[in-house]
Amino acid sequence: MPEPTITIQVEPSGRVSARGADDLAAVLLRRAGFTEINDWHGLRHRLALTTPFEERTDVATYAAQMLRAARYNVVIDPALDTSRITRLGTKRSALRSQ
Repeated sequence: MPEPTITIQVEPSGRVSARGADDLAAVLLRRAGFTEINDWHGLRHRLALTTPFEERTDVATYAAQMLRAARYNVVIDPALDTSRITRLGTKRSALRSQ
C-alpha cells in the first residue's frame, strides 16, 4: 500500500497550508499548530496569516518531521523547510570564511 502524501506549501496569499491529510495526519497537523478548514477549496489545514514567518517555518518543519515519523510522504515548500535553510546557510557561511 502506498504511503499517503501530505503537501505543505505557501499559498498565494502567504498563508501556509497542508493538503492530503487523513485522520491521523489531521491530528498531527493540529498538534503542530495548524487549524482545520473545510471550504470550497476542500479539506486542508492552515496556519493563521498573522503568524510570523519564522514561526510558520518552524511549525511547518515540525509538522513535516512528525508526519514523516508516522511514515507519511511529505512534500514541503523549500522556503518552509528550516533544516534545508540551515544547511544552506551553513554552507554559505563556510564558503565566505574561506
